Amino acid sequence: MKHSRSHLVRFLRGFSLLELLVAMAILSMLMTMMFSLLGGTISLWELGNKRIEAAQTARVGLNIIANDLRRAISDQQISYTASGNATTNVIPFWAVQTNAPTKIDLGGDATIAVGSQQLFGVLATGKTNQPFEEFGYLCAHLRSDDGTNMASNKYYLVRKSSTAANANFYLRDNATTEFADKSDALVPIIENCVKLEFSYPLTNASGGLAVNSSGGIDFTSDWNSKTNLPPGVLVSVWVVDSRTADKIAAINSAALSQTQIDSITNAVPSTDAVGRLLQRGSVRMRRFIPLNTR
Repeated sequence: MKHSRSHLVRFLRGFSLLELLVAMAILSMLMTMMFSLLGGTISLWELGNKRIEAAQTARVGLNIIANDLRRAISDQQISYTASGNATTNVIPFWAVQTNAPTKIDLGGDATIAVGSQQLFGVLATGKTNQPFEEFGYLCAHLRSDDGTNMASNKYYLVRKSSTAANANFYLRDNATTEFADKSDALVPIIENCVKLEFSYPLTNASGGLAVNSSGGIDFTSDWNSKTNLPPGVLVSVWVVDSRTADKIAAINSAALSQTQIDSITNAVPSTDAVGRLLQRGSVRMRRFIPLNTR
């Protein structure tokens, strides 16, 4: 009986100060680990959401480009009236290489994005009042608000189009000079598109796809023919999410440099603050779009 009473007294006395300190230290370590794990999970969740946003935006842009390219036509003689004179010209399909001078009138205070390519063509609309329409795509940086539908200090994937009222959408002088640029209307397709590329499959002597020794198809970034459609176009877009775009704009008010753009595809971590943001926040999406070459 005496023995059991001593155990009861020791139990009622509780824990010693040392035991409490040890327990609190262990609890503190466990809480720190839990909050650290939770913080990492939230960061990954936010990063995933950002990439999903950028991917969805890129997909919208690719869908619109694909719709135009599937209706593209070329190498046809079309008679149209420009400045009151009837002229017969060839419908062109034209690729412009990376960093080439802008071939259309961007208007406002816009510049073509460094490292991006351009593509222009004519599509069949199926409309009797305007059976053909010129289209073109490029990536542009707008330095100041154009007063319409594009904000300042932002990147856009823009579509060039023409209206029935002033449709100068053919090459002048029988496809020997550049596109007419006076009737261009630039429409923003998606925001925060910082790079745009077009690649074309190589063809063999018979016009079929050239297959390399590994059984794959080689692509080139050049399409020199203005009067023939390629078998297809591999379109690549690089898009950043809206938060990353805002952070980049806060650091860098001017257009991105070639070095910063190159950091997107560089495996080595960038030493530039904007380059690091591009490496973490940019999403590349690409799609091969076959064309109707018949």
